[in-house]
Amino acid sequence: METKSVTGKYSAMINSYLGRRLYNARVLRGLGRKQLGNRVGVSYQQIQKYEKGINKISAERLFEFAVILELPIAYFYYNLEMVFDSKKHEVD
Repeated sequence: METKSVTGKYSAMINSYLGRRLYNARVLRGLGRKQLGNRVGVSYQQIQKYEKGINKISAERLFEFAVILELPIAYFYYNLEMVFDSKKHEVD
């Protein structure tokens, strides 16, 4: 019997959540997409795709964002389990 991993099953939801957290952090720091993109070496379009959850943010890239935005890495995952649990009940 083949089973999907928990993170695989909810991958899109996790990407979307991390993207929203990135957006909020960027706005909080007063940076535009282009400014943030220049600091990490990607286009503003790529930042937009991260923020919308279209593209997955790698662990390394997330760490770069945390350093640049002067936030602990845990900021991006704060309350993810609560969102995860609420969505899990909707799907089951």
